[in-house]
Amino acid sequence: MLVRLRELEPGIAQRLDVVQQNQRASPERTTLEPIWSVFSLLCSLAICALYILVCFRVGGAVAVFLLLLSPGILLAATNVSRVRAPRHVGAHALRALLAEPSLLRVERLYSEALLMLLETPAKQPAPLRALLLDMNQLVKADRTMATQQSRLRAATDPQALRGAKAEHQHLTERLACESDPVAHAALTESLGLCEERLTHLRALPLLLHRLDAQRELLSQGVALAHAALLRTRTTPLALIPPELTTLRARVRQLTSESRALEEATQSLQDL
Repeated sequence: MLVRLRELEPGIAQRLDVVQQNQRASPERTTLEPIWSVFSLLCSLAICALYILVCFRVGGAVAVFLLLLSPGILLAATNVSRVRAPRHVGAHALRALLAEPSLLRVERLYSEALLMLLETPAKQPAPLRALLLDMNQLVKADRTMATQQSRLRAATDPQALRGAKAEHQHLTERLACESDPVAHAALTESLGLCEERLTHLRALPLLLHRLDAQRELLSQGVALAHAALLRTRTTPLALIPPELTTLRARVRQLTSESRALEEATQSLQDL
């Protein structure tokens, strides 16, 4: 089954594009690059000289226009092979990406499932492409949660929690001894803000725990799709459309749950 780069999750597609570009830059091509540049330069000079000769012999606006246009055409022609990106994902590049230790767990499962897609002949590829799009959402959600986990871990400080508890105790004691109404009101508001800060600090470890559990659920969702694709590879008729529909529904449910948790995490970080 052929898969295009634009059909992949953007982060994986970008990394695969870099891998494929590096693979195309072979030592032989690197060696021939200066020779090709000199040859292109000589061809450009020869054509420019020919156009100048045409301008002097024939003259006219057409010759002048072609003379002005020729350097741009030559420059585009000599660089078209460099800017042209492959349209489809290569299995060799995907295996090279799988060898990178920096891949997240979900990214690795996703890449392995993608490799199965490439190596699985499919008479009806539309349902499998739809499943790939759903897996893209799982990988995107996992990457977002990984970023949120890093931020929350940086914000989670046991010393800050202990300090907030001490401040809360101190404000409670001051409020109990304060008799002035204006000062009492100010201390009451300060105590309320401190309690709110304590609530947020106490929620951080729980939210980290929930993010970790949800990322595990996302991993299992991609692993489920991985196992289903493995069945299509070993027994092409095993994954019938109703079963695939059920699998896609479960994947979409995981995506919805992840988005809800992402919104809750983001709202807490913004406070």
